[in-house]
Amino acid sequence: MVEWIRNHDLDPAWLERARSAFEGHSTQLGQGLLGAVTHTFYGAVSLIIGIFFSVFFLFFTLRDGYRFPSWLARSTSLDEETVVDVVSLSRDSVRGYFRGTAITALITAPIFMVPLLILRFGFGYTPRIIAVALAAGPMVMINAATGFRRVDRGKIALARSYGASTLQIFWKIRAPMALPMIFVGLMVGSIFGLLTAVGAEMVGGGFGLGNRLTSYSSMIQMPQFFAVVLILSILGILIYVLFFLLDAGRPGLRLTDECRPWVIPLDTVRLVQQNGLVVDTAWRPSRASRVRSLASLLPQQERLAARSVALGESRAQRLTGPDVAQEHRTVTADLAAEYLQYRYAKKEVPSDAFNERFLQILGERSRMGGAGKGDYEIPAPPRPDQGHLSNRLSFGGGVRENDSFIEMGIRPAYHGLMDDDSGYVEGSQIIFTGIGLRYSFETERLMLQNVDLIDIVSISPRGDFFQPVSWKVRTGLARKPGEDGMDHLVYDLTAGAGLAWDIPLLGLFYVMGEVEGDLGGRSEERWALGSGGSAGVLRSIDGTWKIHAFARDVYYALGDRHNALELSFQAGFACRANGSLTAGVTWKRSYGVRDTEGTLSWNLFF
Repeated sequence: MVEWIRNHDLDPAWLERARSAFEGHSTQLGQGLLGAVTHTFYGAVSLIIGIFFSVFFLFFTLRDGYRFPSWLARSTSLDEETVVDVVSLSRDSVRGYFRGTAITALITAPIFMVPLLILRFGFGYTPRIIAVALAAGPMVMINAATGFRRVDRGKIALARSYGASTLQIFWKIRAPMALPMIFVGLMVGSIFGLLTAVGAEMVGGGFGLGNRLTSYSSMIQMPQFFAVVLILSILGILIYVLFFLLDAGRPGLRLTDECRPWVIPLDTVRLVQQNGLVVDTAWRPSRASRVRSLASLLPQQERLAARSVALGESRAQRLTGPDVAQEHRTVTADLAAEYLQYRYAKKEVPSDAFNERFLQILGERSRMGGAGKGDYEIPAPPRPDQGHLSNRLSFGGGVRENDSFIEMGIRPAYHGLMDDDSGYVEGSQIIFTGIGLRYSFETERLMLQNVDLIDIVSISPRGDFFQPVSWKVRTGLARKPGEDGMDHLVYDLTAGAGLAWDIPLLGLFYVMGEVEGDLGGRSEERWALGSGGSAGVLRSIDGTWKIHAFARDVYYALGDRHNALELSFQAGFACRANGSLTAGVTWKRSYGVRDTEGTLSWNLFF
């Protein structure tokens, strides 16, 4: 050694100082290394064992899992079926046990590796980052591998048959189908990463929340200790929720930014289609629509025959009897089957009775053969997403006795009786929070004309198969004439129910009984409660014109006693998909005062 020192021209004094320093710190260094090795031993051994058994059982699962029982049967001269059963049970049990052991090892090992990482990289962020990566990484990898393993192989085979490349299969099939499991791994891994970061700071950190926990607990400063615990809890929840929201929506897609403060389901459908989340939509007729469509192809006698068979009032043989024309028998049988299934879906027919009648109808239908090419075709239902938009802005004006006015209104949702029915059900009205303003040239005042909080009308025609009840409900603010002959803003609540029929050449004819209550105004009692009725006709002409004529009479017997009579005629013209003109003439009599009003307005849907 002395010759080596002389040959390399080293300073003997420097070597003496190094030897003295090494002898002074060798004991402390040995104790530190021994402690680090001791704390890391369990994690290292668990990690090695977990990786070994994970690879071992992964190998047998993916490669030799199906050949191993055959090899064992040949080696032991045992029955192969018995060996297969035993090995399958053993494999599932052992695989589940060691899978848990491997996961536990992968989770706990990073904490015990922190001392070694500190010795190698020193105090700072580097050992913490490595420990967090070692803790969170396995969770992400395990869940990602599970997601990729669960990809439907049939879809991959189909893509290959159409000439898709490996990269296209990965981006179009494998990655999207594995993405939910990847996000699960990120959510779970983020929590384990947070715990590992705190543990690393507690083991060997001079700063950080983990170090704060150790300091506050050693000094018994419990308020500060629980404050740090609360911060860590909130941080963990926020990280989990962040990945959950990323999983719930496509990254970079901000659908809520494109919405208004209000939104209805129809707007959601349009928004999803506009952003390409749905390639195409198929709208199928409901069971009730199919029944109505089939019934419209038959005369009344044959409709009643189908209804009688479906209700169990007649045997299925009536479908081929003299009541049904030869050319209408297939349609009549299909109508009976559809109506019976509709009633069964509504739980109006017991299961035993349904099975018996349905089999009888199918038996008669099978003897008729398939439907002819031109027998019938059930039209597709109107698509709401192709109708007018749900928000409406209206501008207009009119005259009332000796006064003229202009008005403006906005309606966030959704459809009115006088709006174009394309894509909507005729006779339906759903209005929420509609607001109307009116400026009178005579008084030179801008007034709030109405606030329709809820205004729903359902005019459903009755027929041979369906007997619905038409109804209406409205609540909000409206201007009504008072005892002084002036209009006053009052709160009213109206509800009614009745019947409607679809009469050829006339349209939807309806009759309703109503109950109405008013609160406010300038009358003596300032409230009124009464009952009455209404009747009207609603008809669409050529899909662009629409007329509505009705009469309404209510007698208020409680509060401010008076009678209110109203006659109205309205017409609407759909100029384009999201634009229409509406005109109307209304005659009213209330408190003995007569009033006539004419309006014309332009409606813009957006």
